[in-house]
Amino acid sequence: YERADDSDGMIYDRIRFLAELHARAAPGAEISGAQLASGLHKLKRRDDWGFFSLAPYWDALGSKGRAAYTRRVEKEVESLPEPSDDGSFSSRFESERVERRREEIARLEGDFETLIELLARDLSSGYDYRKIVEACREFGHDALAMNWAERGLKAHPDWPGMRALVAGQYQHAGLD
Repeated sequence: YERADDSDGMIYDRIRFLAELHARAAPGAEISGAQLASGLHKLKRRDDWGFFSLAPYWDALGSKGRAAYTRRVEKEVESLPEPSDDGSFSSRFESERVERRREEIARLEGDFETLIELLARDLSSGYDYRKIVEACREFGHDALAMNWAERGLKAHPDWPGMRALVAGQYQHAGLD
């Protein structure tokens, strides 16, 4: 896919369709949750474009498969280097891919604390704060969302959209 000209989006649409078929077929596959976890983990590690969401597989994995998949991803997270500004683009990209897999698990499990811990790992841009604010709002922690927005403004006052983010939080809190 990465070497194809998909300017009209047809390849993307077909791959997205195949990903949906794969997810719908998973519950009927005669394999254990642990086997599905292994194959799904390999597939998601190669999926640079986010075609394969974990959510449609969550029930098919079952508790043992979810635990096996989570262990694999946690092992990846543990092996990540500490975030730094001097890292190459490819290493930062790979770290973000691993972190997104773990964030996806935290969201499906409703594990807000782990999600915020993962998102707060790197606060080098205003965008990092925006992701935390959005997660706080998603989980209904509006006061915490405002706190993170204000912290983001202090840390990155010139980041485009940061003032709007804080203003949006104030409006949401009824502080026009």
